[in-house]
Amino acid sequence: MVDVLKKYKFSRYSREGIQEAPEEILVESSLELWLEDMMLSKFSCSPGLQEQLAIGYLITSGLITRIEDVELLSIESGSIIVSSQNKTELIRKFLHLQTQNTPLLYPIADSKINVHLSDITESLAQLQKQQSLHKRTGGAHGALLFSPESGENLIVEDIGRLNSMDKIIGLALGKEWSLTHSVIIVTGRLTSEMVIKAVNARIPMLCSLAIATDKGIAIAEENNLTLVGSLKPVSFWVYNQGAVKLQ
Repeated sequence: MVDVLKKYKFSRYSREGIQEAPEEILVESSLELWLEDMMLSKFSCSPGLQEQLAIGYLITSGLITRIEDVELLSIESGSIIVSSQNKTELIRKFLHLQTQNTPLLYPIADSKINVHLSDITESLAQLQKQQSLHKRTGGAHGALLFSPESGENLIVEDIGRLNSMDKIIGLALGKEWSLTHSVIIVTGRLTSEMVIKAVNARIPMLCSLAIATDKGIAIAEENNLTLVGSLKPVSFWVYNQGAVKLQ
């Protein structure tokens, strides 16, 4: 089991004076993602769920559309290497992302799922209850994916808000979840990057405890994503109605 926390002793300054006190600190690791001999991305992330992070990133960046589009070759210290039968197409998409100002996007179809307000508030409570790293350090982002139909959920934490999104999507795909019938709740701001990830994962509804940016809202509107922000137990903003009709 990987260590995600380290214990240190620091000087704590307060009105009562200076005291030596123990403190738990989040571990930050580095991970490189390679397509054989070409590096696709580099992450600063929490240890663990490396394969899920890589698969989630490939999906949410639009480089692949199915988990079967790549094959895992190896996971070594600090790097993960994949191959693809569609290597030429994957490289073409990668070069597009590197040279163009437009993201790769796959708009969301209207959703058939029914989402009640209680589904959202109950899932928010579950996320806040199970965010153990955030409770202990105050420095971890969280993501919860839930199915309104079955009531099942998955929860992931990471030092990065984008990483938490990628990890939970990779984890869900490995468990053969239907992302098109799921809702995701995150703790980070709903920037264009976060919204693009939800769109490319075909998740019809993205919610956050934080607010959205103007670009995030614009991309949600253009791609039929239901976007909810400033999520609290008693209220939230619906920035875009999108694919899911709230009940």
